[in-house]
Amino acid sequence: MAIVDFRKSINGLIVVVEQNMSLNSFRDALFVFCNKKRDKVKILCPLPVN
Repeated sequence: MAIVDFRKSINGLIVVVEQNMSLNSFRDALFVFCNKKRDKVKILCPLPVN
């Protein structure tokens, strides 16, 4: 898990995935982020668009 600033919105997490991790944020994957204390998580789960 990557430690991120939890003030980031969903758009901020997408930027972390695409720029910092060099990954496509819309692929079939779960992206899990935790805060510095590691007592909270945020999960980015892209849904398919029909």
